[in-house]
Amino acid sequence: MLAAEHHAVVTYRNAQWARVRVRGLLHNAALGEFLSEQCGEPIEVRAGTGTVKVPLAAGRNEAYWLKAISQALEARSGEREPRRAARPAPAKSDGSRRRALGASEPVTRRSAHASAAHAERLKNLLQRVGNAAPLSLDQGLSTAEAAARRKRDGANEIADVAGRSPLEILLDQFRSVPIALLGASAALALGTRAYLDAAAIGAVLAANGGIGFITEREAEETVSSLRRLRPNAATVLRGGEAVTLDAREVVVGDVLLLQPGEPVAADARVVQAHRLAANEAALTGESLPSRKEPVDRLSAGTPIGERRNMVFLGTVVSGGSGRAVVVATAERTELGHIRQLAQDAQAPGTRLQRELDLLGRRLAIATGVICLGVFGIGALRGRPLLPLLRTAIALGVAAIPEGLPAVATTLLASSIRTLQARQIYARRLDAIENLGAVDTVCFDKTGTLSENRMSVASLTIGRELIVLAEPVRKLPLPDAWLRVAALCNSVERSNGDAKGRKNGSKSGSDSGDSSGSWQGSSTEVALLEFAIAQGADMKRLRRSHPTLGVRHRSEHHPYMVTLHDSATSGLLVAVKGRPDEVLARCDSWFDGQRSAPISPSVRRELLKLDEQMAARGDRVLALAFRQHPDRHFGETAGLSWLGMVGMADPLRQGLPDMMRRFRAAGIRPLMITGDQLRTAQTVAERIGLNGEQTMVDAARLPESAAQIADVAERASGFARSSAAMSSR
Repeated sequence: MLAAEHHAVVTYRNAQWARVRVRGLLHNAALGEFLSEQCGEPIEVRAGTGTVKVPLAAGRNEAYWLKAISQALEARSGEREPRRAARPAPAKSDGSRRRALGASEPVTRRSAHASAAHAERLKNLLQRVGNAAPLSLDQGLSTAEAAARRKRDGANEIADVAGRSPLEILLDQFRSVPIALLGASAALALGTRAYLDAAAIGAVLAANGGIGFITEREAEETVSSLRRLRPNAATVLRGGEAVTLDAREVVVGDVLLLQPGEPVAADARVVQAHRLAANEAALTGESLPSRKEPVDRLSAGTPIGERRNMVFLGTVVSGGSGRAVVVATAERTELGHIRQLAQDAQAPGTRLQRELDLLGRRLAIATGVICLGVFGIGALRGRPLLPLLRTAIALGVAAIPEGLPAVATTLLASSIRTLQARQIYARRLDAIENLGAVDTVCFDKTGTLSENRMSVASLTIGRELIVLAEPVRKLPLPDAWLRVAALCNSVERSNGDAKGRKNGSKSGSDSGDSSGSWQGSSTEVALLEFAIAQGADMKRLRRSHPTLGVRHRSEHHPYMVTLHDSATSGLLVAVKGRPDEVLARCDSWFDGQRSAPISPSVRRELLKLDEQMAARGDRVLALAFRQHPDRHFGETAGLSWLGMVGMADPLRQGLPDMMRRFRAAGIRPLMITGDQLRTAQTVAERIGLNGEQTMVDAARLPESAAQIADVAERASGFARSSAAMSSR
């Protein structure tokens, strides 16, 4: 190391620049952004490596930069007003902000609507939403203040995507060039007293408009009924009391009380959390629950799926409990922004519409030229003008195919009814023709390609990797494996709470007690249900091994430890967590038949199995245990390795064949998901998606349709996609 200050050290330098390692910067995007703002444009902050690249020039040597960085860090830690190092930094563009965080910490540009509540210091946020005084987390808002805010901001309700009124639907039936030509022909026929021709054309127009109107009106009502959402209830603090009210009455500043199975009533900042997790699949596409914690501040550019100090309207609390302060309601929420994107989307004209319009223009020009020619020639030959005009108009009317619009409308209406019989609903007639013109189709992974439920997809017994398939057969699992899988969790029974089942918790039953459902993270519930299916008796296990203590996984120990009493074999320590960390604490293992000492070669084999399971896209957990002599946790060591289990959101059957059929029809399938890139790549390979690029990390792309067009042409899908990116 070449030079050092208390907070920073220079690790490399040349004539033009130096690399400075900063204490506390590693994987700390918020600190990286802070340093970038304080030290100005020239530096490049890389939170992914914990370093800062600074330029060297006259008057700005390495000592200058070390002092500047140290002063900035001291000011930040002392909660003082940050001082500028050397000179005020100019306003930073999104591009410079991206460079500041470095390639390892990509930043998704926020839309104008997006709230910066996740990046605001908690004490500042409480001051802002409390108005005159900081909001009390124990008292919440008073009833009077809540009523005043309700009157000011309106109801916490997102309006449905506006459909078309009956009048709009009717007028849409007459907005095409062929229909306009027919209308003009009818008017000319009336003007020349050709009443029979005018009546015939009018009947065709009425039939065409009537068929289209009736069909589209019925489809509009059907789709609107499917979109209607029932109002939810929310529990908030009002004057220090927990009050359950209609979610539409929630206002900015309310303190939400979050409980498992309950939908989140508004976008809110997490201020208290006890093992809190939320299912955000509807918002981000991520099938795994998102852990929530009261982090003081995150980087302003943190993607929605990584904002662990926020909960969002439209998501569901999947486990734990907590409190959150509402920062946005109704249209100002992230879900409201998605609704606005859907409302603003404009469908392009279909090929049939363009062809009919082109045909209509050509007919209009050709017919006009012919009619004028006939009229001109007749006039030059001295024919009476009025009869000649009638003849020319009759010729023009005869040249227009009156039945073409009616035939097209009838066929499209018939197609809509055929699709409805297959539970497929279209709002407009031209949507049917659009289906025939599709050349690219985009699939969301969670809930579309997958079943949106976690399950055990693979496991190991000894050295053998077993990939499970439906129906799952009975496996030769040792009793200790079933005990740890069933006991090492925070899952609780909800006693038949239907609301929990409806909002995302898994239902299940154990032998001896079939009532109720399980509440907890989807991963733990899936592992518990698998253990029950393999023969674990939950009622007997929980009675014979009551839980004495729980040590939840954290950043410092990525594994969960539970301590259980036992009347027959002493205390049981059950461990579940990241395979490499659990394996490092084991000195024996179950080799498929018996327990044996674990050797270095066995450890390497087990880690290779872990890599194979992760390459499949599974979330891999290791199971281990030991018998314990006393009633305290003690050191997590001396464990016996039981094996690994891979959790995944199951893919639907027949996807590879479906992708082949799409390609055979000349349609290119794409996958869009909020999952991490590695998971998305694995899913793409399993379902048969390929391209010049297997998958693209959407978080590294600009949210501009023009700039991503070239990438989209070559990609087979996008990972870590936001709602705004998906709409483009």
